[in-house]
Amino acid sequence: MCSGHWKLGAVVLIAFTLVACATKPGVKLVTYSEQTTDLPKPFKVTQPGSYGLYPDDGLTAIETLRLRPGDTIGFRHAPDGTIVGFADDKEYKLTAVLATDYSWKLMGKEGQAEEK
Repeated sequence: MCSGHWKLGAVVLIAFTLVACATKPGVKLVTYSEQTTDLPKPFKVTQPGSYGLYPDDGLTAIETLRLRPGDTIGFRHAPDGTIVGFADDKEYKLTAVLATDYSWKLMGKEGQAEEK
């Protein structure tokens, strides 16, 4: 009888771990969707911290940067016509294979522990 409770506890623990690991980090600030033709309005950074460009199908950032108030992040057309993510004058290709959305996220404010 005791082994049944142990198995149930193990299943609950594994399920909780999988849900926790699948949680995507950060707070979305601006998102581009391939389903639309309109680009979102760029976002002007208001607080210093760590910002990441993420595909919707992954937990790993395409790029992570330290930004300051006044820096601008968003999405725009590159000279070749593709859509790229940008942070001020730097551009980042949106290369995820299965992603249809990309987001810039605030990962952690300067002086705070970053969310992972």
